[in-house]
Amino acid sequence: MSVVSVEPDALDGLAAQLLGLAADLAAEADECTRAVGLLRSAAVGDLAAATATAGSAWSQVLGCLAQHDAAFSSALYAVAAEYRAADAALAQDIGGSPTTEAAGPR
Repeated sequence: MSVVSVEPDALDGLAAQLLGLAADLAAEADECTRAVGLLRSAAVGDLAAATATAGSAWSQVLGCLAQHDAAFSSALYAVAAEYRAADAALAQDIGGSPTTEAAGPR
């Protein structure tokens, strides 16, 4: 059996970074969606169709990445909260307080 070391504050930090990345990706997806109209009007024929299709596809990819980053961020926040709750319950069971214990991985 292997030992797992968890630092809830580090998980929260990673979750916050992922949430920021998700927001950035969502904004880029919106920008790509707006650009599709410009691509259609700037080109003609097959080129217009191809550029619009590429722009739409890229927008969907960015949107998908944004959704997955946001979901993973939520999961990391939940893991950190559950770990803190379990740590507090364990500390209470042994008569201590989670705030009086040494900081660091557990």
